[in-house]
Amino acid sequence: MPSKHKKVYHKSKEEKTFHKKQLNKWLQIIQKQLPNLTKSQAYVLALWSFAMVIIRLSAITSVSFFLACSKQRKNLLIQNKTHGGK
Repeated sequence: MPSKHKKVYHKSKEEKTFHKKQLNKWLQIIQKQLPNLTKSQAYVLALWSFAMVIIRLSAITSVSFFLACSKQRKNLLIQNKTHGGK
């Protein structure tokens, strides 16, 4: 795995919470500045642009990798909670 992606796997709980709050603030700004966008369009734009800032890269493969890893980790956490941590 490229070194620039290693941080994806090593986020602290505080860092995740901070990113979630910042993403929500960014989403509000996008919705205010671009009212013509649907809620889904605004969310995708916020998520994509926020990911570019966090990883400091704009390459589609890098951003996609970051978002996929974030989504996969979230799905695994939900799956573990659903199955009693097994």
